[in-house]
Amino acid sequence: MPILFSKRAYVEYLEHCRIHRDGDNVVFARSHKGQVHRWNIPTLNASVLVLGPGTSITQGAAARLGEDGVLVAFTGGGGTPLFMASQSEYRPTEYLHGWLRFWAIPEARLAVARFLFQERVERIRAWWSKGPLAGIDTDAPLDPFVERAGRAGSIQELMAAEGALAHFAYRAAAREVGLSWHGRTPGDASGDAANRNLDRGNYLAYGLAGAALWALGIPFALPVTHGFSRPGGLVFDIADTFKDAVVLPLAFEAARRRRDGTVFKDDLVARFNDLHALQFAFDVIGRAIAIGGGALPAEAVEDAVAPSP
Repeated sequence: MPILFSKRAYVEYLEHCRIHRDGDNVVFARSHKGQVHRWNIPTLNASVLVLGPGTSITQGAAARLGEDGVLVAFTGGGGTPLFMASQSEYRPTEYLHGWLRFWAIPEARLAVARFLFQERVERIRAWWSKGPLAGIDTDAPLDPFVERAGRAGSIQELMAAEGALAHFAYRAAAREVGLSWHGRTPGDASGDAANRNLDRGNYLAYGLAGAALWALGIPFALPVTHGFSRPGGLVFDIADTFKDAVVLPLAFEAARRRRDGTVFKDDLVARFNDLHALQFAFDVIGRAIAIGGGALPAEAVEDAVAPSP
């Protein structure tokens, strides 16, 4: 019996290898000193396979990954992720119905956006305490951001609070690990190591968020915070709830220690797995639907439950 997607334990990042099918197995192969080494990919317990530079995949392997419900995210050298997944219509529909029920109501959408922001703060508090940033006081310094988000009367005000939170997080993390920080410059391949690590790590977080949304049958084009014209906005909304808590500490620590990019990614994947980040993404989506439904105005609820003519 297949493992429930939300309970799958395996998230992997691969680069500079060839992925192909070998009988009933999907394997990845690398050449080293004239010899080819192969490793199996446990597709029935895999949730996300993130493919970096120098990776190729055969049609047979892609078909098997689709059959087993594994989301494949191509990240290239730092560009926009490209997702490949089975288009099976046997995915659940109740989560999409629940999301659509509140999404068209601005008040309910704002309530969900506030909830996601608060979860972002709580993950920083909970997960920074277990890694390189354990020495930072995240109680009192983060309280004003939660209060500001609670008072936000619009998405624009919430986005301003988000920007202030990010500014605090970057400065606090850099100070804690002893890293010189000159600001965030996403997508700049020639930038400093910390920015490159953040780009790479954030794409892994987007892969997890996209996998959870895809498995639940919720399209990426139904965001609550990020712009409605921005492709994949809901992926960013969900990934934001945990990416700073996981990616930021390891990105800055790896930059300070001058760790190789592949070593950083391997450490990050292990951290995502240890913290059950994919399961958290499923959980936060489910709670967001409950928050949105509870914030619906009375007339919207009446319309939703009214019998069809």
